[in-house]
Amino acid sequence: MFQLIKYFHLNDWAVIQNKFTDLSDKQKKLLLIQNFKNPELVIIFGLMGGAFALDRFYIGDIFIGILKLIILIPLIILYLLAVFSILEDIYLALILIVWIICLFDIFLCYKKCKTKNFEVFYNIVSKM
Repeated sequence: MFQLIKYFHLNDWAVIQNKFTDLSDKQKKLLLIQNFKNPELVIIFGLMGGAFALDRFYIGDIFIGILKLIILIPLIILYLLAVFSILEDIYLALILIVWIICLFDIFLCYKKCKTKNFEVFYNIVSKM
């Protein structure tokens, strides 16, 4: 059971422990083989490909992922133009804007991943 702790918020853990003790062995095995989204992977995807919304697509937020692409791709294009001295004046501002958006979104994706995992857990437990 403790191998599941990384997938959930700490404030949800008390609810999970109470529900887990009331489950049958079959239900516990079903939960242990459930494919929860890994919040650590969300951070890695966010750092490596956050500007391309890999973190959002991983947790299943397709609409927000597309919206993030629509917002960040033009900023990345402007950034590349600034790098090649076409738009020198806005170079640092664009770097800052893209990184602030990406870092803030990594935090939001991490929290949403754990929330979605709890929803999956609760749906499985409630159905049985």
